[in-house]
Amino acid sequence: MRRNVSIRAKPTENAEVFDTPYSWPVIDSPKSGISSHDVHLAAGDLLDAIRQREPPLRSIANTLADLAARIGVDRAVISIDDPAFGRQVFSSLRSPLDDCITPLFGRACLVTEPPTSIDPDAERVLLLATSFAFATLTEGTSRAHQSNTAKLRLQLEPEVSRAVALGWRFALVLARCELPHRVETATPPNTAPGEELFVLDEAELALIIPAIQPDRVPVRLAQFAQDCSLPTMTFGLAICPADASTVDDLLEVAAVRLAQSLESRQKIQQPH
Repeated sequence: MRRNVSIRAKPTENAEVFDTPYSWPVIDSPKSGISSHDVHLAAGDLLDAIRQREPPLRSIANTLADLAARIGVDRAVISIDDPAFGRQVFSSLRSPLDDCITPLFGRACLVTEPPTSIDPDAERVLLLATSFAFATLTEGTSRAHQSNTAKLRLQLEPEVSRAVALGWRFALVLARCELPHRVETATPPNTAPGEELFVLDEAELALIIPAIQPDRVPVRLAQFAQDCSLPTMTFGLAICPADASTVDDLLEVAAVRLAQSLESRQKIQQPH
Protein backbone atom coordinates (compact mmCIF):
# COMPACT_ATOMS: atom_id res chain seq x y z
CA MET A 1 0.00 0.00 0.00
CA ARG A 2 1.35 3.38 -0.94
CA ARG A 3 0.52 6.64 0.83
CA ASN A 4 1.68 10.03 -0.27
CA VAL A 5 2.54 12.99 1.91
CA SER A 6 3.29 16.48 0.67
CA ILE A 7 5.27 19.48 1.82
CA ARG A 8 4.80 22.97 0.47
CA ALA A 9 7.09 25.87 1.38
CA LYS A 10 7.62 29.37 0.07
CA PRO A 11 9.94 29.20 -2.95
CA THR A 12 13.49 30.29 -2.25
CA GLU A 13 16.74 29.73 -4.03
CA ASN A 14 17.85 27.66 -1.04
CA ALA A 15 14.94 25.25 -1.23
CA GLU A 16 14.12 24.77 -4.87
CA VAL A 17 12.74 21.27 -4.33
CA PHE A 18 9.82 22.77 -2.39
CA ASP A 19 8.67 25.30 -4.99
CA THR A 20 5.87 22.91 -5.98
CA PRO A 21 4.14 20.21 -3.91
CA TYR A 22 6.65 17.43 -3.40
CA SER A 23 5.32 13.91 -2.90
CA TRP A 24 6.98 10.60 -2.24
CA PRO A 25 5.76 7.07 -1.65
CA VAL A 26 6.05 5.88 1.93
CA ILE A 27 8.09 2.76 1.31
CA ASP A 28 11.49 1.65 2.49
CA SER A 29 14.29 1.81 -0.01
CA PRO A 30 15.97 -1.59 -0.38
CA LYS A 31 19.33 0.23 -0.46
CA SER A 32 18.72 2.11 2.79
CA GLY A 33 19.44 1.10 6.37
CA ILE A 34 17.08 3.89 7.51
CA SER A 35 13.48 4.14 6.41
CA SER A 36 13.32 6.90 3.83
CA HIS A 37 9.93 7.75 5.32
CA ASP A 38 11.60 8.71 8.63
CA VAL A 39 13.99 11.09 6.88
CA HIS A 40 11.18 12.65 4.85
CA LEU A 41 9.13 13.13 8.02
CA ALA A 42 12.11 14.87 9.62
CA ALA A 43 12.27 17.29 6.68
CA GLY A 44 8.55 18.00 7.02
CA ASP A 45 8.84 18.56 10.76
CA LEU A 46 11.69 21.01 10.23
CA LEU A 47 9.77 23.02 7.62
CA ASP A 48 6.71 23.10 9.88
CA ALA A 49 8.83 24.48 12.72
CA ILE A 50 10.23 27.21 10.47
CA ARG A 51 6.74 28.15 9.25
CA GLN A 52 5.69 28.50 12.88
CA ARG A 53 8.65 30.88 13.36
CA GLU A 54 10.54 28.62 15.73
CA PRO A 55 14.26 29.56 16.11
CA PRO A 56 16.07 27.94 13.14
CA LEU A 57 19.07 26.54 15.03
CA ARG A 58 16.90 25.05 17.75
CA SER A 59 14.55 23.62 15.11
CA ILE A 60 17.40 21.91 13.27
CA ALA A 61 18.80 20.44 16.50
CA ASN A 62 15.37 19.23 17.64
CA THR A 63 14.66 17.70 14.23
CA LEU A 64 17.92 15.76 14.31
CA ALA A 65 17.31 14.65 17.90
CA ASP A 66 13.82 13.39 16.98
CA LEU A 67 15.20 11.61 13.92
CA ALA A 68 17.95 9.92 15.95
CA ALA A 69 15.40 8.74 18.52
CA ARG A 70 13.00 7.55 15.82
CA ILE A 71 15.58 5.44 13.98
CA GLY A 72 17.38 4.26 17.11
CA VAL A 73 20.87 5.75 16.73
CA ASP A 74 23.02 7.62 19.22
CA ARG A 75 23.44 10.72 17.09
CA ALA A 76 22.41 12.24 13.75
CA VAL A 77 24.68 14.84 12.15
CA ILE A 78 24.00 16.87 9.02
CA SER A 79 26.22 19.25 7.05
CA ILE A 80 25.26 21.86 4.47
CA ASP A 81 27.15 24.39 2.36
CA ASP A 82 25.76 27.90 2.70
CA PRO A 83 26.69 30.35 -0.11
CA ALA A 84 27.67 33.06 2.38
CA PHE A 85 28.81 31.19 5.48
CA GLY A 86 30.31 28.02 3.98
CA ARG A 87 30.17 24.60 5.59
CA GLN A 88 27.74 24.34 8.52
CA VAL A 89 27.46 21.22 10.67
CA PHE A 90 24.56 20.43 13.02
CA SER A 91 24.28 17.60 15.52
CA SER A 92 21.43 16.07 17.48
CA LEU A 93 23.69 16.17 20.55
CA ARG A 94 25.04 19.36 22.15
CA SER A 95 28.55 17.95 22.37
CA PRO A 96 31.79 17.94 20.31
CA LEU A 97 31.86 15.84 17.16
CA ASP A 98 34.97 13.97 18.40
CA ASP A 99 35.70 11.27 15.80
CA CYS A 100 32.65 12.08 13.68
CA ILE A 101 34.56 14.15 11.10
CA THR A 102 32.86 12.94 7.90
CA PRO A 103 30.43 15.91 7.79
CA LEU A 104 33.31 18.39 8.01
CA PHE A 105 34.79 17.48 4.64
CA GLY A 106 33.67 16.35 1.20
CA ARG A 107 30.07 16.65 0.10
CA ALA A 108 27.25 17.85 2.32
CA CYS A 109 25.66 14.83 3.95
CA LEU A 110 23.58 13.22 6.69
CA VAL A 111 25.40 10.68 8.87
CA THR A 112 24.57 8.75 12.01
CA GLU A 113 26.39 7.16 14.91
CA PRO A 114 26.59 4.23 14.68
CA PRO A 115 26.87 4.52 10.88
CA THR A 116 24.01 3.30 8.70
CA SER A 117 23.12 3.67 5.05
CA ILE A 118 20.70 6.42 4.03
CA ASP A 119 18.61 6.69 0.88
CA PRO A 120 20.23 9.46 -1.26
CA ASP A 121 16.91 11.00 -2.33
CA ALA A 122 15.63 11.20 1.24
CA GLU A 123 18.98 12.61 2.36
CA ARG A 124 18.78 15.32 -0.30
CA VAL A 125 15.32 16.41 0.87
CA LEU A 126 16.53 16.82 4.48
CA LEU A 127 19.66 18.66 3.28
CA LEU A 128 17.51 21.14 1.36
CA ALA A 129 15.13 21.58 4.29
CA THR A 130 18.12 22.28 6.56
CA SER A 131 19.54 24.78 4.04
CA PHE A 132 16.15 26.49 3.92
CA ALA A 133 16.03 26.70 7.74
CA PHE A 134 19.56 28.07 7.96
CA ALA A 135 18.78 30.64 5.25
CA THR A 136 15.94 32.04 7.38
CA LEU A 137 18.46 32.54 10.17
CA THR A 138 21.13 34.18 8.02
CA GLU A 139 18.64 36.59 6.42
CA GLY A 140 17.90 38.07 9.84
CA THR A 141 21.52 37.73 10.91
CA SER A 142 22.73 39.68 7.87
CA ARG A 143 20.39 42.59 8.63
CA ALA A 144 21.38 42.56 12.30
CA HIS A 145 25.07 42.41 11.36
CA GLN A 146 24.74 45.47 9.13
CA SER A 147 22.87 47.43 11.80
CA ASN A 148 25.31 46.52 14.57
CA THR A 149 28.32 47.25 12.35
CA ALA A 150 26.89 50.72 11.73
CA LYS A 151 26.73 51.26 15.52
CA LEU A 152 30.33 50.05 15.82
CA ARG A 153 31.41 52.59 13.19
CA LEU A 154 29.76 55.40 15.14
CA GLN A 155 31.67 54.38 18.26
CA LEU A 156 34.96 54.05 16.37
CA GLU A 157 34.84 57.55 14.83
CA PRO A 158 35.75 59.49 18.01
CA GLU A 159 38.08 56.73 19.20
CA VAL A 160 40.10 56.85 15.97
CA SER A 161 40.16 60.66 15.90
CA ARG A 162 41.44 60.79 19.46
CA ALA A 163 44.04 58.09 18.89
CA VAL A 164 45.40 59.86 15.79
CA ALA A 165 45.39 63.33 17.37
CA LEU A 166 46.82 62.40 20.77
CA GLY A 167 48.84 59.29 19.97
CA TRP A 168 46.70 57.07 22.18
CA ARG A 169 46.57 53.39 21.28
CA PHE A 170 43.62 51.04 21.23
CA ALA A 171 42.88 47.61 19.77
CA LEU A 172 39.92 46.60 17.62
CA VAL A 173 39.27 42.86 17.85
CA LEU A 174 36.84 41.08 15.52
CA ALA A 175 36.13 37.61 16.89
CA ARG A 176 34.07 34.73 15.54
CA CYS A 177 32.76 31.95 17.76
CA GLU A 178 33.32 28.40 16.54
CA LEU A 179 29.62 27.72 17.18
CA PRO A 180 26.75 30.22 17.06
CA HIS A 181 26.23 31.55 20.59
CA ARG A 182 23.96 34.30 21.82
CA VAL A 183 26.14 36.87 23.61
CA GLU A 184 24.34 39.21 25.97
CA THR A 185 24.71 42.87 25.02
CA ALA A 186 24.99 43.87 28.68
CA THR A 187 28.45 44.72 29.95
CA PRO A 188 30.19 41.42 30.75
CA PRO A 189 31.82 40.90 34.15
CA ASN A 190 35.40 42.04 34.71
CA THR A 191 35.19 44.64 31.92
CA ALA A 192 38.08 47.10 32.15
CA PRO A 193 37.47 50.88 31.94
CA GLY A 194 37.08 51.99 28.34
CA GLU A 195 36.40 48.52 26.93
CA GLU A 196 33.39 48.29 24.61
CA LEU A 197 31.61 45.16 23.40
CA PHE A 198 29.58 45.04 20.18
CA VAL A 199 27.62 41.90 19.32
CA LEU A 200 27.51 41.86 15.52
CA ASP A 201 25.54 38.62 15.17
CA GLU A 202 25.15 35.26 16.91
CA ALA A 203 28.66 34.19 15.94
CA GLU A 204 30.67 37.40 15.59
CA LEU A 205 31.50 40.19 18.00
CA ALA A 206 33.80 43.20 18.22
CA LEU A 207 35.81 44.46 21.16
CA ILE A 208 37.43 47.86 21.58
CA ILE A 209 40.26 47.56 24.11
CA PRO A 210 42.18 50.72 25.05
CA ALA A 211 45.90 50.91 25.79
CA ILE A 212 46.72 47.23 25.43
CA GLN A 213 49.85 45.59 24.07
CA PRO A 214 49.09 43.38 21.04
CA ASP A 215 50.59 40.30 22.69
CA ARG A 216 48.13 40.68 25.60
CA VAL A 217 45.05 40.57 23.39
CA PRO A 218 44.77 36.72 23.26
CA VAL A 219 44.91 36.61 27.07
CA ARG A 220 42.23 39.28 27.44
CA LEU A 221 40.05 37.59 24.82
CA ALA A 222 40.35 34.25 26.64
CA GLN A 223 39.31 35.92 29.89
CA PHE A 224 36.36 37.55 28.15
CA ALA A 225 35.27 34.22 26.60
CA GLN A 226 35.42 32.56 30.00
CA ASP A 227 33.42 35.35 31.65
CA CYS A 228 30.70 35.09 29.00
CA SER A 229 30.78 31.26 28.72
CA LEU A 230 31.62 31.49 25.02
CA PRO A 231 32.88 28.62 22.85
CA THR A 232 36.27 28.69 21.14
CA MET A 233 36.87 31.94 19.24
CA THR A 234 39.09 32.97 16.35
CA PHE A 235 40.03 36.63 16.12
CA GLY A 236 41.52 39.33 13.93
CA LEU A 237 43.36 42.25 15.52
CA ALA A 238 43.98 45.79 14.34
CA ILE A 239 45.82 48.46 16.35
CA CYS A 240 45.01 52.14 15.94
CA PRO A 241 46.88 54.21 14.90
CA ALA A 242 49.74 51.76 14.16
CA ASP A 243 47.78 49.62 11.64
CA ALA A 244 45.27 52.18 10.42
CA SER A 245 44.24 55.77 11.02
CA THR A 246 40.68 55.71 9.59
CA VAL A 247 37.62 53.73 10.61
CA ASP A 248 37.26 52.02 7.24
CA ASP A 249 40.90 50.96 7.14
CA LEU A 250 40.82 49.76 10.74
CA LEU A 251 37.75 47.58 10.11
CA GLU A 252 39.28 46.22 6.92
CA VAL A 253 42.57 45.27 8.60
CA ALA A 254 40.72 43.48 11.42
CA ALA A 255 38.39 41.70 8.99
CA VAL A 256 41.24 40.54 6.75
CA ARG A 257 43.19 39.21 9.72
CA LEU A 258 40.10 37.42 11.03
CA ALA A 259 39.63 35.77 7.63
CA GLN A 260 43.30 34.73 7.59
CA SER A 261 42.99 33.26 11.09
CA LEU A 262 39.86 31.32 10.13
CA GLU A 263 41.61 29.95 7.04
CA SER A 264 44.66 28.90 9.07
CA ARG A 265 42.46 27.22 11.66
CA GLN A 266 40.59 25.31 8.97
CA LYS A 267 43.85 24.03 7.49
CA ILE A 268 45.06 22.88 10.92
CA GLN A 269 41.80 20.98 11.52
CA GLN A 270 41.92 19.15 8.18
CA PRO A 271 43.10 15.53 8.50
CA HIS A 272 46.47 14.82 6.94
